[in-house]
Amino acid sequence: MPLEVGNIWTYQCTSGLLNRVATLKIDEQTAVGQHKGYALESEFGQTTMAWQNDKLIVGKLANSEFFPPLPIYANLKEGKTLEWTGTLRHSGTSQSAKATLTTLQSEEKIDGKKVKLTVGQVNLVAENEKHELTTWFYTGKGIYLQEHRINDKLATRLRYVSGP
Repeated sequence: MPLEVGNIWTYQCTSGLLNRVATLKIDEQTAVGQHKGYALESEFGQTTMAWQNDKLIVGKLANSEFFPPLPIYANLKEGKTLEWTGTLRHSGTSQSAKATLTTLQSEEKIDGKKVKLTVGQVNLVAENEKHELTTWFYTGKGIYLQEHRINDKLATRLRYVSGP
């Protein structure tokens, strides 16, 4: 995920019956937990991200906040997991939450070529809701695809159109 002020990505976004193109731009540096990170702005709200050693963490993701920041990628060996416990703030409420991150490899056909992508799979439980956030990373480009499911139903999908 090339995090640098001024970087811009364009994504095809699907949310329910809404399907449109959205722009994500890094506007400024900001704190993400105890780390130097970046604020990414889009039509869907602000996302804050930072690298914490070999982990990509988010403090805000569209309309949700995580305390401490939630890892969405880590350089984990196959079969290993990373556990997270914290607070999820969403729609004006705060809830205790627990999550597990796993990292996988995926091969996708992009522009007619087979490309290996790294996948961060987050399974988060907060009260009676189960969230699954799956993010496919394309080296040097950033997020190629991201899907958010709530109780096994697709809530949002972002698919890379262009970017750095």
